[in-house]
Amino acid sequence: CDPNPLAGCSAVTRLACRQAATRAGFVQHATLGMAMHAGEADLQRAACLAVRAVVASDDQAGRARKRGAVDSGFLQCASGAMAAHLAHAGVQEAACLAVREICIGTDAAGLLRLQVAVAVGLLQRAVHAMAMHAGVVSVQVAACQAVRNVCAGKGAAHLERAQAAVDAGFLPRLASAMGTHEASVHVQEAACWALCNVCVGTNAAALRRLQGAAHCGLITHVVGAMARHGSEAAVQQAACKALCNMCAGSDEGQTHRAQAAVEAGFLLHAAEAMVSHSGDADVVLEALHALFNVCTGTEETAAQRRQAAADAGLLQLALNAMSAHGAQPGMESAGKRVSQLLLHRICDADLCVDLIISCGNDDATAEDRASKDKTQLVAPTVVRPSPSRTLESENRDQNAEGAAPGSAADAHA
Repeated sequence: CDPNPLAGCSAVTRLACRQAATRAGFVQHATLGMAMHAGEADLQRAACLAVRAVVASDDQAGRARKRGAVDSGFLQCASGAMAAHLAHAGVQEAACLAVREICIGTDAAGLLRLQVAVAVGLLQRAVHAMAMHAGVVSVQVAACQAVRNVCAGKGAAHLERAQAAVDAGFLPRLASAMGTHEASVHVQEAACWALCNVCVGTNAAALRRLQGAAHCGLITHVVGAMARHGSEAAVQQAACKALCNMCAGSDEGQTHRAQAAVEAGFLLHAAEAMVSHSGDADVVLEALHALFNVCTGTEETAAQRRQAAADAGLLQLALNAMSAHGAQPGMESAGKRVSQLLLHRICDADLCVDLIISCGNDDATAEDRASKDKTQLVAPTVVRPSPSRTLESENRDQNAEGAAPGSAADAHA
């Protein structure tokens, strides 16, 4: 088992090699070798990396190869390898990377693969790997990516997988990883993406997960990632997604979570992200989603959050976003919701009207211009945070060919 068999090959060559390996039954033989030589750590690592390379890609043929790996019992062998060689960082990383690759897709067959991964204990194995190798960046990244993919999807089964990750102790391990590796872009990004898929839902169990994340200090860690890695668009996008989900809900705890985000400096860093990455529609859109959830509510502290957001310039930035990225799906609605929310809390009526006029909004009439000092701001309506959103699994083909683990990961949303 060559641990990196397709490194340096062209895309055409990689595809041909994968097809040839599949026809030859490579994955089945590699799985059999893992079962027969369970005590050989180096073989387990090499087999995991080789299987990962062969099953890579998310096209129809790639999904068939992933299904073949599951049918051969590879996930069971990967779980066994992680248990038998817990102290071997290379085995833990390689197994997590293979799980990440196999657990891509949320169609019926893909969801079945995710369920198998949970059934054989791979969420627990990933969390144990994070605990055993807390100082190893590559293990932390790979484990977070595996958890993210296993916890992708929708519906009741997805929520059960998210709960299984929490029950395995994932949230405190994630907080530890983000705190230990504050300077690592890869750890911060991978952690935020995983957090998005674990902290999803607004039923009672989901709200307990959100509270658990807050109690572990993950809101502070995520905002800290935004502060330390302001130039990294992928970190900004992932962090905003994570904060949007953690600040969802209509429970009493939502107020405390939103307030914690503000006290950690989210409003300032959201404004900085929207300015520094004003040309990146994905970053801007996720910042607006997070901003809406942080600033909703009818209590006085929510009104104060809205005022603080307006004072930070986020109203103007929301209007700018609609102007610059109006064609981006969801941007106009997100911008309108945020701007309407914040307009309720601007104390300076002149500024309120000037902002509408500067955006070319027809709602600002000549009468507005003539009597700005008489403008009365409408009391805020009852608003609820947006539902949390899960992400599709991560598929980084370049990682499958030996790129540095933890490369910037785009969600297939």
